[in-house]
Amino acid sequence: MRSIILIVLLSLACNSVFAQDLPTNPEKEDLGVGTIVLKDHSIIKNITIHEIKDYWILYVKNESLHDLMMEKIERIEFPKSEWGNVKIEFRDHKPTLMFLNHPTN
Repeated sequence: MRSIILIVLLSLACNSVFAQDLPTNPEKEDLGVGTIVLKDHSIIKNITIHEIKDYWILYVKNESLHDLMMEKIERIEFPKSEWGNVKIEFRDHKPTLMFLNHPTN
């Protein structure tokens, strides 16, 4: 029972830390279509993020839901997002959102 409570508390803490890095209106379609670059240098193209969990991500490709452990991901790139070129890097199994350039409106 203690381990379940501890897992729930850690999960909530991790989710709140990541939520601070997201844009003010984080919708799945806001980032648009992206590309996952794995640490073994393979590439998964035309994905959309469905959800980011504690140690893995859920993404949609060809209308199917897939999961992938964060330890295998180097970065996820969204070159045509609503906020310009956006990149998510995974350092120490923690997602970090980076805005490389903002579109001028």
